[in-house]
Amino acid sequence: MPLVSSSPGPFSASGRRGNVTSDLRAKIDIQNDIKCNSLDCVWVGPLCRFFFIIFTAMKSKLVILLFTLTCLCAVLFMRPWLKDNYTSDALGYYLYLPTIFIYHDLDALKLENRQQYAHIKRETNPYDAAKTEWSFDKFTLGTALSELPFFLIAYGITDNVTGFSPDGYGIPYQLAGIFSTIFWVVMGLFVMRKFLRLYFSDAIVAITLCCIALGTNLFCYSAFNFGMSHTYLFFLYACVLLFTQRFYGAPSARKASVLGLLSGLIVITRPTAILIFPLLVLFWEVGTVASLRGRLAFFGANLGPIAVGVFSFVLVALIQCSYWKYTTHQWIYYSYTQEGFDFLKPNIINGLFSFRKGWLVYTPMVIPAFIGLFMMRRRNPALFPIFVLYFVVIIYVVFSWRCWWYGGSFSARALVESLAPLALPLGYFIKYAIDSAGKTVRYSVACLLTFFVLLNVFQSYQYSIGVIHYDRMSWAYYWKVLGKTKADPADERYLMDEKEYWRELNATVQ
Repeated sequence: MPLVSSSPGPFSASGRRGNVTSDLRAKIDIQNDIKCNSLDCVWVGPLCRFFFIIFTAMKSKLVILLFTLTCLCAVLFMRPWLKDNYTSDALGYYLYLPTIFIYHDLDALKLENRQQYAHIKRETNPYDAAKTEWSFDKFTLGTALSELPFFLIAYGITDNVTGFSPDGYGIPYQLAGIFSTIFWVVMGLFVMRKFLRLYFSDAIVAITLCCIALGTNLFCYSAFNFGMSHTYLFFLYACVLLFTQRFYGAPSARKASVLGLLSGLIVITRPTAILIFPLLVLFWEVGTVASLRGRLAFFGANLGPIAVGVFSFVLVALIQCSYWKYTTHQWIYYSYTQEGFDFLKPNIINGLFSFRKGWLVYTPMVIPAFIGLFMMRRRNPALFPIFVLYFVVIIYVVFSWRCWWYGGSFSARALVESLAPLALPLGYFIKYAIDSAGKTVRYSVACLLTFFVLLNVFQSYQYSIGVIHYDRMSWAYYWKVLGKTKADPADERYLMDEKEYWRELNATVQ
């Protein structure tokens, strides 16, 4: 069962919907904090108190609305529909839709000048005596399934209303990709709100959602960089967390089937993302040997629902397997061919701390979230071990990929989906700062979180206009462009050496 803290404090929660009395007490405490004399808050200042009041006054639904409006404003300001968003990985994910519905060449993938950006693999068919060439998309098709509803709207509009040619890449299709990304992230935030309300008051949920939505690289991939798999995975991860909690609370075949469908969608969206299932879902709230025995007994008593979940998973996974069978004549196929992992030489230090793509450098909001992991040890000991295990394993796996910086990207994009489970320890950190700490700590934390949010929004904008380089950032160049809104060609000499970059990139392909 979810652990809801009963410790005294202005925002202690009781039950799923929170407690009206505690919320009222919180408002009184805030008013008392405002009245603190200058000696009590002499070094904090009115600005920190202002940030604290703003944070604690927010409601979680309003935060999601704020995020949505911010993304839409960014879209209106940057006008990304006037450029081609379907390049590189985004085109590889999207490619299934125009080839199936418009060009009808799923087995040939003839895209003329777009072909070089799509990561299309062309190899000799080993089952054909004539050694004919066959083609396949190296990316799995889960992202395309998420984009499908908006693609069909654009297809119908271009064919029947606007007069645009239904080529799959015009302005209506660009807008479809943009709104598809924003829509699923917003849905993910609503699901995360529901999940976090099991543990925290609405005020703490609001602050947590604000930090995750606007203070991490999830914002960059929602407002400026569209069509990547990670934003869709964020929604799927949020759903998995919520339905995992519900399944273990009251197991049923329906909940198991939903978990199976979600897990299937995750594995055909990004295969390595399925690690959330063995690391979190199976061992949810297993913190002791006794609870592990209880979990095994639970599985034995619920074989029927579990079988339904496995069947649902297989049905969804067969969609991808059928494509591989159609194009490669194999049910299971490693489509990345020469790319892969080197588990003996993980780049964890670079992945976390380098100025090239370091997660803690460009997304410092994860630092208080990691601190919150240790606060879970006291407030939710049943979840603490598996959350630590999850992040240790996922960081190791992500940065064992030979191209550990994941090409053109902002921060560690392969960890965007993991922001969903990271929201829980972040919530515990915020709860501790509000409930247990003194005024100075509370105001300081509010100021720090506000700074992280503003820094992330600004640096996401810098990335979108090319001030932050997409692939060759360095320590020297980072400090040269800090705070700038226009790239200076004279600063490019501080970027990572281009020859060194290509040498390192070529070394990732074996």
